[in-house]
Amino acid sequence: MHHAWPDCKLLVFNTHLDAFDERFKRLQLQEMVPFIRNTINDMNKTMNFTRTAALIIGDLNIKASSNLYHECLLPLLHPAPFLIDYYKIKHPENKSYTYDPDDNPLAEISSCGGRIDYILGISQLGDFNFMPLKCLDFQISKRDVLSDHWPIYAAFIPAIQ
Repeated sequence: MHHAWPDCKLLVFNTHLDAFDERFKRLQLQEMVPFIRNTINDMNKTMNFTRTAALIIGDLNIKASSNLYHECLLPLLHPAPFLIDYYKIKHPENKSYTYDPDDNPLAEISSCGGRIDYILGISQLGDFNFMPLKCLDFQISKRDVLSDHWPIYAAFIPAIQ
């Protein structure tokens, strides 16, 4: 365990949302919070959440520039700022794509280009206050073509000691 993480835990929720049907994607987003809340409640019976950070990661198939991002994803854990978009914090002006048909030969659907893969922090959900994280680095790597999405990398440490 890294020296910055003594007695700390990281809870990770990974998902892949529908690629094309916006109505279904909205339903999936609406189901995400109750699923996470129920999972945490179940885990809380056997796990102490003190000094625990939480992330939602995955292919959300929601362009960061879209109305769906601003209308549904950001206010998902309302009131803000309980959902933290670490890429936007580290690169506020950067518009890099994680799905880029112009640069990635495996990405074939030109209308889907954009940043659609995320690492999002959860600072609070209901009665649970999660440990804040400091994002040291967050990159979209266009070095290796491993899939139709560019890989994303991030490094975190607890923001409190």
